[in-house]
Amino acid sequence: MRKTIVIGIDGACWEYIKPLLEEDKLPNIKRMMDSGSYGILESVLPPISPVAWSSVITGTNAGKHGIFGWKKPKRNESSEAVDSTMRKVAPFWKYLNEEGLRVGIFNIPLTYPPEDIDGYIVPGFEVPANCKDAVYPQDLSAIVKKKYGDFLNNLPLDLLLSQKAIEMGVESYFQKYCFSEEMRTHLALDLAPECDVILFNYMITDHLNHQVRDFDAITRAYRFVDEMVGTWLKRFPDENYILMSDHGSTRIKGIVNLNQLFFNEGLLQLRKRQIDSLSKDEVNKMLHLILHNRGLRPNILEKVVRRIYLLYLYLISEKHRVNRLRKLRQAAPKEVNCFLYLDKIDYEKTIVHVNTDDGFIFLNKQEMNEKRYNQLVQKLMSIKDPFSGDPLFSFIRKKEAFFKGNQVKLAPELYGHFWESTCFIKTSLNFSAFKLETPYRQTGLYRDFDTCGSHQRDGIYIVFGPDLKKSSGKKGKRYSLLDVTPTVLYLQKVGIPENFDGKIMRDALAPEYVRCNSVEYITSVDYAPRAGKSEIKFDDKQRIIEKLKILGYID
Repeated sequence: MRKTIVIGIDGACWEYIKPLLEEDKLPNIKRMMDSGSYGILESVLPPISPVAWSSVITGTNAGKHGIFGWKKPKRNESSEAVDSTMRKVAPFWKYLNEEGLRVGIFNIPLTYPPEDIDGYIVPGFEVPANCKDAVYPQDLSAIVKKKYGDFLNNLPLDLLLSQKAIEMGVESYFQKYCFSEEMRTHLALDLAPECDVILFNYMITDHLNHQVRDFDAITRAYRFVDEMVGTWLKRFPDENYILMSDHGSTRIKGIVNLNQLFFNEGLLQLRKRQIDSLSKDEVNKMLHLILHNRGLRPNILEKVVRRIYLLYLYLISEKHRVNRLRKLRQAAPKEVNCFLYLDKIDYEKTIVHVNTDDGFIFLNKQEMNEKRYNQLVQKLMSIKDPFSGDPLFSFIRKKEAFFKGNQVKLAPELYGHFWESTCFIKTSLNFSAFKLETPYRQTGLYRDFDTCGSHQRDGIYIVFGPDLKKSSGKKGKRYSLLDVTPTVLYLQKVGIPENFDGKIMRDALAPEYVRCNSVEYITSVDYAPRAGKSEIKFDDKQRIIEKLKILGYID
């Protein structure tokens, strides 16, 4: 039986790929398209990696597997980052292993800590630096280090957490990322002969889209991945391939704080504070906004003005300082309203709020008749994208409209789809994020890096191989991301579990393969939660959180 090799290009979309195809810069991807079938692969909601890849891993929607974002949803407090132990549904490789088939999982988000598998797991970027249990089986680490060096513990994102990153420009970061991805490719190619199914993901395309302003670096990332795809095709020319992305990508025009928009609409209330409780840093930020609003752009003169005024404020008496602060408040633009409030929500007076940047909205006034609910949705839908003038949300629905399963209870009450807007969403209730950001504003991460890109729902798929349809370069049917996993099992002649939410990609398969292989549906296996097993240490959790913050995934 042939291998099934699934290659993810994280965040890949046809909008980025088509111009490169027209310039003949992606020869291997073009070859697969010309000899196979391709089309749009619609991601899940929300279209972000932890939810999307958990859906690929389990074949189910978030209402069953329980992963709704990078953080666990919690109404009234900051929540912890998610990890692989929090999935509530068995991974697809359990069914393959039961049939004696071995599986290799490489570079897939949310596979850390790795679990037992008949095969290999080399998790994705969120693995903490210098982690001793980063792979499965554990003795694989020593083998990797001996042959390839310590690249598993020197991820590009770890460099961004270090002081070295201050001097590291885009080119250096790009080269280090390519090296890391190439080493992982060679490792996977070495282990692939022992595996019947391989799932490998290239993260470089998504991370550069998020972090780097220069779009040329992103196009180079796609060309690099095309070279890696060519390496796979050369090594295993006669196998079945599914090339796919977990979601699409887009460039953004700016950053907006969703809680501030709710605040401006009177839907969110914060606890008040006294103006004399403002810290020097907060006053400095207020001055920056006032000067910016009056046309004085950030430069040496602007900094000197702020420093002199701050010095003056803290030399005069407290009484006079309070009076000056009140006058500043009157002169300030509306974005500094937040300076008059504590960074805590008054939940008794608040109707809606968010604490994650994935689209989920907590509804605090849950005893609401249909008329009031419809009025609320109408008001939310009236909120504008500040950069395009179009509605920020494409649609807003109750969670039950999108998610089915016994884990739906974990999700906030509403889901608002903002991923088609020109904004990247922030939600933290600290003053520095509690205002509209200017387009491509340097957030102080590092001089050449910023939050410049986001996601969209439409990703890509390309199928290529003896058992897959040959469409002579014609665009195929639109499929769901949930359809990938049952298709992989079907290509390996393994039954489809009854709890799967997707369908086999029949029109993407060779007609003769479909004629000769009937579909079998099987009972889903029981899957005991792994909480307590391979528990992540507190320091490691903090390192994971810092990585997610650098990418803009969480506040």
